[in-house]
Order: sequence, then C-alpha cells, then structure tokens
Amino acid sequence: MEKVVVDSSVVVKWFVEEAGSQDARKLLRKHENETITLFAPDILILEVMNGLFFKAAFPKNELEGVLEKLFQAELQLISLEEGLVQKTLELVVKERITFYDGLFITLARELECPLITNDNKHHMKKMYKNIRYL
Repeated sequence: MEKVVVDSSVVVKWFVEEAGSQDARKLLRKHENETITLFAPDILILEVMNGLFFKAAFPKNELEGVLEKLFQAELQLISLEEGLVQKTLELVVKERITFYDGLFITLARELECPLITNDNKHHMKKMYKNIRYL
C-alpha cells in the first residue's frame, strides 16, 4: 500500500470548504478505503485544531467533532523521537524553515514517500524532490 505524508494545510481542508478541499477529501477517502496510508507527525492534531480555532473560528462544539473525526480517521501519527528531530534540525538550519514544516519533510524522507501539502511557500521543492501540491 502506498504511504503518503500529509501536512496540516491538507488536513484542515477536510473540514473547511476552500480551494483544494475536494482533492484533500479524496486523499482521506483513499486512506479510509485502504488504498493509501496517511502518515503525519503527531503535532498535526494540534496544528489542525489551531488552524480551525484561530483562522476558521470554529466554536468549541465543532472543534470537539473535528478532534473525534481526526482520531477516528486512524492516521498513522508518528511521535517525536530523537533521531527524527535531529534530522529535522539539520534541515531547518540548512533551509531556514520552521521546525514544524521541516518535521513533515523529514518524516516523508524517512518513510521514502511523498509529502502532500497545500503550503508551497514553505515547502520548496529543492528540499525534497517528492513534494506534491494539492
């Protein structure tokens, strides 16, 4: 089964209607149908919740529903561990990007799979050849 790392800019689109939302939801359906496996660092949950609370102004009851759906989706959430963070540090210093963005790229590199994002200003292709945009 194909492995794919998704970042928060993709997962937020599962819950809001904006450009790229249909494509983002197609990825989720493929994961639910077990044709791909979606991976992400475990910080994805916090980033998605922050985005929906602060940028999309979701109220508490909607955020509770989102949280439940995120865990029901059974994404392969990868916990931080020293080796992954060390490799992220190397990328961050070299490319001058945030640790958050670097972590998703590093995870995709480690899993040898694509990173799918909607955030093209932070994920320059020269950092990792297998970045795909919605």
